[in-house]
Amino acid sequence: MQEFPCFIEEIISRCKKKIVTLLLFFSALSLITSCASYKKMIVPELFPKQAQFDQSGLDLERLNSEKEELNTATQQIVNDIQNDWAETRAVRAVEINKLFENLKKQSEIDLAFQTISDLPATELMSEAGWEMLMRSAGFYSNVYQKNKSLRRIINRGDVANDIPPKTLLQSQKFLWDRRNQKRLERNQVQLSLNNANRRVFENEKQWDNLFNATYKIMRFGSELISRTISLDRGKPLPESNIIRLIPLLKKWDIVCQKSPRRFTDKFIPGYFGHSGIYLGDNLFAEVIQSGSVYASPHKFLEGDEFIVLRPKTITESQNDKMINNLKSQMGKKYDFNFNVESPDRLFCTELIYLVYDHIAWETKKIAGRNTLLPDYLVKTALVNNELELEYFMNNAEIIKKPERIFVEKLLKKK
Repeated sequence: MQEFPCFIEEIISRCKKKIVTLLLFFSALSLITSCASYKKMIVPELFPKQAQFDQSGLDLERLNSEKEELNTATQQIVNDIQNDWAETRAVRAVEINKLFENLKKQSEIDLAFQTISDLPATELMSEAGWEMLMRSAGFYSNVYQKNKSLRRIINRGDVANDIPPKTLLQSQKFLWDRRNQKRLERNQVQLSLNNANRRVFENEKQWDNLFNATYKIMRFGSELISRTISLDRGKPLPESNIIRLIPLLKKWDIVCQKSPRRFTDKFIPGYFGHSGIYLGDNLFAEVIQSGSVYASPHKFLEGDEFIVLRPKTITESQNDKMINNLKSQMGKKYDFNFNVESPDRLFCTELIYLVYDHIAWETKKIAGRNTLLPDYLVKTALVNNELELEYFMNNAEIIKKPERIFVEKLLKKK
């Protein structure tokens, strides 16, 4: 009987050894893969379906020329963003869209540089590809990294442009890797950096980690409150709204609604509590707590009062751009931070902000971040000649072209 416990102990001992071996194996595997993404500067998920480059077709000079043009455009975009902040206003939607569209193109060229640097047959070309990667990272350091607000926005990512979180952080790790710095010295390559060094980067990274932790905690708290109060809601009655309002709507109308049956309506500053885009053919686009979605009238028209904003003219090029903007934003998660300057997540009015990026929307700073309330969509329409107030509808009446005084009085209510 004493042999049985000894046998069990031997089995347990062997299992422990196997478990330790497996843990060591997976730890080593994780370390190897992290080093690979660290080296590549761009996280590998960025272009998972990217076609393989034809080695004979890689033109380093052309790629470098294209990158220089993008860098020039990027510098102008960043200057415009900094001017917005200097004048204490939110970054304009068109600048946010351009920023990430440009970053996507830059990242695609960086991937080509990485492909060149990995070429085994031509050592000289491989070295040139690596140098271009280092110069890209140096450019990002000078233009993106030095501005803490900008780098934090970029490091949250933007799925609309295939930019994953921490892309900028990866590039800076690549830049300040000691092996790469020594390689620069050996090759006598000098990068023009604005008094930056590894110690500064590490300090920035620590502060960013602390800020991001706080940002996520605030988002979690806001989400918890929002989801709790959203459980209490009256029964919506959209059928009458559908019959009365849908025939009046045109494609690209913006519909703001007040829903007093929803408990959440009492917590949203201003009169109106939600907004969406009418796309024609009985289809809306909106952002709800599950994210940005396409919605039927039965899902969207649940309010008691509505106001319709209509763009006066939409050119063909604007229409195409708005379609692309809309498609790229669909499927994003809900932004419980309500930050209109950070497109990693969306709330209802932010979708409108980014889709209609040719309109200068009025925003408001709340709790340290710029946001866009549904009432501010209406306020923009009162002063912007690109929009007009087309209809107001409640349970009792429909008012075509409501007068300014009527709308201003409405917005003062709660």
